[in-house]
Amino acid sequence: MSREDSSATPRKAVVVGAGLAGLLAASVLAGADYDVTVVERDRLPAGPDARAGIPQAHHTHLLFERGETGAEELLPGIRSELREAGAVSLGLPGDLEWVGPAGVIPRFPARRTVLSCTRPVLDWTVRRRVSQDPRISFREGVRAIGLETSAGAVTGLRLRCGDTGEVIPAALVVDASGRSSAAPSWLVDAGYPAPAEETVDAAIAYTTGLFRRTAPVPGLARGVYLQVSGTSLPRFGIALPVERDRWIVAVGGLRGHEPPTDQEGFAAFAATLASPALAGFLASAVADSPLRGFRPPGSRRRHFDRTARRPEGFVVVGDAVCTFNPVYGQGMTVAVRQALALRGVLTDHGTGPGFTRRVQRAVAAEATGPWKIAEAEDLRHPGTRGGHRTPLHRLQHAYLDRVQRAATADVTANYALLDVLALCAPPTRLFAPSVLLSVLRHGGR
Repeated sequence: MSREDSSATPRKAVVVGAGLAGLLAASVLAGADYDVTVVERDRLPAGPDARAGIPQAHHTHLLFERGETGAEELLPGIRSELREAGAVSLGLPGDLEWVGPAGVIPRFPARRTVLSCTRPVLDWTVRRRVSQDPRISFREGVRAIGLETSAGAVTGLRLRCGDTGEVIPAALVVDASGRSSAAPSWLVDAGYPAPAEETVDAAIAYTTGLFRRTAPVPGLARGVYLQVSGTSLPRFGIALPVERDRWIVAVGGLRGHEPPTDQEGFAAFAATLASPALAGFLASAVADSPLRGFRPPGSRRRHFDRTARRPEGFVVVGDAVCTFNPVYGQGMTVAVRQALALRGVLTDHGTGPGFTRRVQRAVAAEATGPWKIAEAEDLRHPGTRGGHRTPLHRLQHAYLDRVQRAATADVTANYALLDVLALCAPPTRLFAPSVLLSVLRHGGR
């Protein structure tokens, strides 16, 4: 059915997953005159609380400026609602004590912003807003188990609740169920090929907790970001202000450098990082939550956009398409951009023939740049598994090393690097003439 045909009968859509990607997709579809059912296997909390279906909910999350502006475009006023809920905006790089692989990054005036809050606050604020739309309803505590198809198109979604099964009729199913998505097996069960996959695993592990400061720390920036310093010190740390006057603090490392989960060991691990800033903060803080360790699976990209055959009306978004090494903070911003991509296809082309392929290609395009950035950085480390190291990667690493050195001395290189890391510009931004000149002048130290 095309968009122009929708006036006679309300169109039905089902979104699998009530995380950020699913909620934004549901809002976009409701805005395109769909009646939307969001299916979630968890029982959703009544407030900003963590839930089992988001195992990383206790850990650090970032919404880069490009994600924040995109969320505001999709849900006007959500920026103010997040700030009212306690989210904190940080200016980059000026608000950070930032130590990169090449050394200390000067606190240049803010070029970009990043929004910091706990994941439960972000999810709850967005879900509360989305649930106000009368065209969107929720089914909680049920599990999606497969697609119903006919004549090459989706006709519904099969569910399981306890021992009972049912089918929700739908002309469009959007899978936003995250890394645990069973979309490939759903396609195979329906007679279609599974997508090709890429995996890269840097084998990171980290420990996170919430803290309150007991006294001011002279000279401490509003946030601390200590990156992995090459193979010599494959450890990292981050501390960011969040709601209720607390800080979320995480330390971690690559394979063989996993952090402890007790307070004493946590503080000792922080003291080994590239700057004393994080250890100094912990010395004047008290724990406000238990410490929680996490070992995320490796990054994975599924090429639903390249499958030769697929049922019309089945779209996959968010972590179900592509998951990234979380140390780069890309996932939530990419989810927002994919929701915008879905809206763009609906606006420009409607839901006529080819809709599904157009959407899947647009979704994949939003993940391509961030994937290449994260993959290239992960492949620096000899313990990384998967991926394909090539001579081009070696050239990229050598050039990026010079960019990072220049970024410690010159604002031009610094801002260009920040634009790329914050997903506000493609990696080609680093080859602009002004950046090349900065690299020549400052990148050889």
